[in-house]
Amino acid sequence: MAPGGGAGWAGHRSSSRGVARALPCPQKSSIDDLIREADLTVNGEVIGSFAGGAEGKGRMDEVNETRRRTGRRPKTAESGRTALLRAAMNQFSRKGYDGTSLRAVADEAGVDMALINRLFGGKAGLWSAMIDLAASHESRNAALAAIGDDTGMGVRQRLERFIDVVVDVSIDLPVFPGLLLQEASTPGERMDMLLDRLIGPFGRDALPLIEEGIRRKVIAEVAPNVFFSLLMSSITLTMAAPHHRRMISTDPAVLAEVVKAAAKAIFLR
Repeated sequence: MAPGGGAGWAGHRSSSRGVARALPCPQKSSIDDLIREADLTVNGEVIGSFAGGAEGKGRMDEVNETRRRTGRRPKTAESGRTALLRAAMNQFSRKGYDGTSLRAVADEAGVDMALINRLFGGKAGLWSAMIDLAASHESRNAALAAIGDDTGMGVRQRLERFIDVVVDVSIDLPVFPGLLLQEASTPGERMDMLLDRLIGPFGRDALPLIEEGIRRKVIAEVAPNVFFSLLMSSITLTMAAPHHRRMISTDPAVLAEVVKAAAKAIFLR
């Protein structure tokens, strides 16, 4: 499955905007860690740094809106922006863009729906902010860079490590395979954004490694971009589709190990 036609997933590169967190519900700890990386504080209240409009006014609107709705929020409570981004990840990755309503996102976040327009400018802005947040997964980016830089490992070991990273990201950030599954059948601006910001870093680091694997006979002699597309789609589809997961294991750790072993056996010599 090479969504969007043309060069497919492998034809996209990471954009300069930086790139990184459905299944039933995203794993909270991973999303918490990711959102904390982007948080700012105003008067002791946490407000995320991804703004979708007039930043200063939007941030104060957020504080005021959430206070009006539930009274003064405890300092331990997450901000309206954080709650909205978390809810958006869950809703968009399970229902797709068209199937997600702003009311459902706001209800899940526990905030007034008007806050979405104030902070993000609407549905498209919320979706874009969510992708920016998912694409900023620093541990994923560091792991990919390390694979390309580690010349002490053999090419097969590095390819195995690449497969491990793809599977681990799909487990830690279930929004990653979920969004791909939802958007793959509808080529357009949103799919292009996913390819550029989420898939791009994988292709950037994997293609030179795949080419080396083909030269060293670790990979069958196929077009590198075709190999990349098949590898990525097979892993992400397996991790995102509920019926596939049920056939393997409902335990994320077991699921990850089974998929890693199977992908290595199928794709590597």
